Amino acid sequence: METRVTGVFLVVGIAPVHLKTAAAAAAAADGTTDDAAATDDAAAEQNSTAAAATEPTATEPTAAAPAAAAAPAAAAAAAAAGGEKENYCQLSDEALYAIGEAPQFESQYAAAAEQQQQQQQHHQQQQQQQQQQHHQQQQQHHQHHQQQQQHHQQQQHHQHHQQQHQQQQQDHQQQQQQQQQQQQQQQQQQERE
Repeated sequence: METRVTGVFLVVGIAPVHLKTAAAAAAAADGTTDDAAATDDAAAEQNSTAAAATEPTATEPTAAAPAAAAAPAAAAAAAAAGGEKENYCQLSDEALYAIGEAPQFESQYAAAAEQQQQQQQHHQQQQQQQQQQHHQQQQQHHQHHQQQQQHHQQQQHHQHHQQQHQQQQQDHQQQQQQQQQQQQQQQQQQERE
């Protein structure tokens, strides 16, 4: 854009000076004012024709280079205006830096990565807490089962002890009965004698 405008101003600024000088010389030679005015009109016409002829075309490298350089920036600007932020991923780093969107894109990418990392950490913490709770519940259940077994063993031991005590009492009663029988027999013998 700048090269095209500069070229036009150079042609427009220089050509009229030479044409007007030639027209003034011709008017002085002929001595007629009408011929000078006609020459001025012809000079203006030639000036516009020369300006149109010197404008660079789309095939010239001076116009193609800025257009090619501006194409990524225009595409990125259109994507930003349309709200299609995902199109930034298809642009090169140079194009992003050219339109000033690279820092913003990098900051958005960093924020998204940080958010994803926080979500992963939160998910890992939840999993660890669930595993710990499950392990604690298993331990508590195992302890409760052990306590039940111990209590059952204590009951069995107590019952066994009671059975032993009852057996001892029965044995003692049998001994007493035997002693009584012996005493009765002795008394009977004494009475007979």
